[in-house]
Amino acid sequence: MNRVAAIFISFAIIAGATAAQETKPRSDAQIREWIDQLANARAPRRYASPSDRLSKEERKSLEPVEEAFRQLTRNFRESIPILIEHLHDTRFSYPREHPTSGVFYNQTVGDACHAIIQEKVLLNGLSFIDSRDIGVWVELPIDNDWYHDVSKMTLYEMQIDAIDRMLKHPKLERVTVEQWEDGLAKLRRFREEFVRKGEPVDRTFGPPIEGK
Repeated sequence: MNRVAAIFISFAIIAGATAAQETKPRSDAQIREWIDQLANARAPRRYASPSDRLSKEERKSLEPVEEAFRQLTRNFRESIPILIEHLHDTRFSYPREHPTSGVFYNQTVGDACHAIIQEKVLLNGLSFIDSRDIGVWVELPIDNDWYHDVSKMTLYEMQIDAIDRMLKHPKLERVTVEQWEDGLAKLRRFREEFVRKGEPVDRTFGPPIEGK
């Protein structure tokens, strides 16, 4: 074997080992460590107005939270049972900009776990500006009963199930019939296209902190 061939073989072995490490299921201990990392080291504070923005120190404290959030979305299938366990975890995690007022409000670790599941599974939902000129939307009923129903599903099947749950949801009280029917029609078209493609959307993402 010449030297060039040996080098190529070595690179192939290293690449294969790296790929194996990336696809290896994460342990429960590692997932629980990331859940704990969702808890912000800083204490929460109240935000007074849309002009009350995050300080440099607050942004720094969010770095480990954001990294843990991304890791949990990257390892979602292994993480979901433990995310469900922590839905009522009251530790402070991150501030989030309200989609209507623009004022930040505080999110707990439980809220973060809910957001990871919701954003990973619900690809396209129902959202409206209601009669009060306030943004409203339909969320998945994420709890132990929901998880019992979907626990054996693939991510693709969970995403189809989430759309179907949206399509069966009763109309929101302050949303007009016309708005609601238009939203359902758009969601049905999205479902048709998603099923036609026949594969899941498996994104890695951070927490929804800024952005109305």
